[in-house]
Amino acid sequence: MRKFFLLVGAAGRPGEGYAIGEALLKSAWDSAAMLNQIAWSLVDDKGIARRDLDFALKAALRANEVSESKDAAILDTLARVYFDRGDVATAVKWQRLAAEQAGEDQMGAGIRAVLKKYEQAAAAATPGEGK
Repeated sequence: MRKFFLLVGAAGRPGEGYAIGEALLKSAWDSAAMLNQIAWSLVDDKGIARRDLDFALKAALRANEVSESKDAAILDTLARVYFDRGDVATAVKWQRLAAEQAGEDQMGAGIRAVLKKYEQAAAAATPGEGK
């Protein structure tokens, strides 16, 4: 995993990195936590040279499948990948589910704050709705 992130990040060799990443996904295919970590890092780490959002989506979808849509953090990651891909409506759908499952702790508050951001983006993208 370190080599993957080094190559897609600081080393600036994303082609090699994502080739290793495919093998990494295969080895982590049934580990929701590891798949989520891969997807989240790809959308959140400022040091990533080239974000392959298709790759991130593949990891996030599988993490959500393994966790049976019952993990708020994984749902939050999935929503973020969709949001970064420009699919705001789908991002809102998954972020709502994350908010429903999130606790009343700091993480839950953060998830609900992100939901508001996504909902505002969705409203701005569909002029005339809600009037």
